[in-house]
Amino acid sequence: MFNHINNYISDYSTVCKYTFPVGYVAQDLFFGLSGFLIAKRLADIGSGELPLFTFLIYRWVRTVPLFYVFLIINYLLYTFLYSSSNDRLFANTSFSLTDYFLFIQNFIDQHPIFYPEIWPVAIEEWCFFLYPLFLTGPGKLFTNTSKNAINMLLMTGLSFIVVMSIVRGIRCYDPLLNIDWNIRKVVALRLDALAYGVVVYALIEKFPVFFKRYANWLAIFGATSALFISFAERIAPDPLFNATIFTLIPTLIVFVLPFFNFHSFESLPRWWKAIISHFSLVSYSVLLIHLYFLQFLMLQVFKPASLTESILFTMVYFSLILIISTWVYNTLERPLINMRAKASEKFLKLKAAFFK
Repeated sequence: MFNHINNYISDYSTVCKYTFPVGYVAQDLFFGLSGFLIAKRLADIGSGELPLFTFLIYRWVRTVPLFYVFLIINYLLYTFLYSSSNDRLFANTSFSLTDYFLFIQNFIDQHPIFYPEIWPVAIEEWCFFLYPLFLTGPGKLFTNTSKNAINMLLMTGLSFIVVMSIVRGIRCYDPLLNIDWNIRKVVALRLDALAYGVVVYALIEKFPVFFKRYANWLAIFGATSALFISFAERIAPDPLFNATIFTLIPTLIVFVLPFFNFHSFESLPRWWKAIISHFSLVSYSVLLIHLYFLQFLMLQVFKPASLTESILFTMVYFSLILIISTWVYNTLERPLINMRAKASEKFLKLKAAFFK
């Protein structure tokens, strides 16, 4: 969110130059957290305790319908408002709406300028689809017990990391490559994005005593090392570094996760827990609305012409993000979350009747 204010504040401040590296690390932590949170379900798929279709329905009902709502809204904004704008934010916009519905708009090439902030959604959806397939396909030969499921989960995560690291290493030797648009945001080159969290989950399950004992030190080492490398990338953009940065930073930053896994935060003040809880609930809505829908729309009405105006604009902008995302969560997202169990139950009944 903060890094995207660069669209209008860059002419008056260089603050985002120093926050971009932090944002890159935060994005990889988000991917790692996402992988960590689904890893238990993936292990249940491997052991046969959770049907694959139930997992997919829970993931898709949680993320896809709301995405489609704002995809259509933003397409209407583009068609009737943005496409006639001379602003650089809308220059050279060429895209296929069908690709967005299938999450392939950035599968093998850079993400189009239309609705640019949702590039991580495509990566997540493909990981949600591919990871369990490995556990229900060849992995099924080895996952007849919960213990074997954890081992196969670890092997699956490591396999994705190794293969994608090699592919990126080959791809990064193109001298004309933009590592942000052509590597970082391309699905086919980031299919290991969630795998780092999956691996950490599996390692914690296998070695809980070690990770509990050293959780604090691992968090300090992981966070400081990841941030150091991310800031160093600004001054060392050689091909080898570009090839390894998307493996090194995710590997390091996910070692923050054991700290949160083994610590209780019940001692935090109630107001602080309320803020964290609320923002975590509305975070997906924030992702979907904050840039193309809200910021770009606001910039059509008023574009800051000074640092002071930019700061005031940002205050209004952030306030509107919170208000609108809260409304979207309560009105659209929460009802979808609540209907997941019903949708899964109906699908399994249809499946049973069809294959009877």
